[in-house]
Amino acid sequence: MSWNNSGRLRNLMDVESLVVSGDFTDGDAWLLTTRMYCELRPAIGRQSNEGDEKVPIITHVIRTRDNDFTWKIDTHRFRFGERIFHIEYVIDPSERGDFLEFGCTEVIA
Repeated sequence: MSWNNSGRLRNLMDVESLVVSGDFTDGDAWLLTTRMYCELRPAIGRQSNEGDEKVPIITHVIRTRDNDFTWKIDTHRFRFGERIFHIEYVIDPSERGDFLEFGCTEVIA
């Protein structure tokens, strides 16, 4: 399907910004920055071995319309309900500035 199929942008997702890093015992603090309609779809699922445990890693692709928002990969993330997605990369696949594609890793608690 075409990148211009805006009917796929049906998930209202929160974009959060990192405001404090590592100073609290609970970890980082995140603040709601904006909300935008996005397409959320799974891309790859795999497992990673950490010690004796197998840890699932689920990656997703999130697409949204390009806007004037300045993205910083290490200080922004997506939230969809209770699900959290850390941004790994951002690209403009059509190179026309109409849509952005985010490669994300879902945080599994």
